[in-house]
Amino acid sequence: MAPKTSSKNRPKTHTIIISRRGLFVVRPGKLSVRRRDKVKWKAVGTNVHIFFPCEELFGRSTLRVDAKKRSESLLIQVDAAERIYPYSVYCDKCNAFAVGGSDPELIVGP
Repeated sequence: MAPKTSSKNRPKTHTIIISRRGLFVVRPGKLSVRRRDKVKWKAVGTNVHIFFPCEELFGRSTLRVDAKKRSESLLIQVDAAERIYPYSVYCDKCNAFAVGGSDPELIVGP
């Protein structure tokens, strides 16, 4: 019989919302994740372009989220280093970068 996987070790899906509150904001601005987790970005009211500092995290350095489609998801790579990954979100509608809890960050941990 195969050993049971603890529910705390199963990959999770995390949702990040980009919407307008005066300026366009990223909520949550900081998010703790683990390898193999899925991160889903939802754009409300604008198309956005997300820029990652390297391809190590998702296997790509950019992602476009169409406001009409509303969301896009990416999986955290199995071999992503455990560290903080800042990223940027550019909003087409306001021609500026969205704000989070300073710069948005994904924190990859054990």
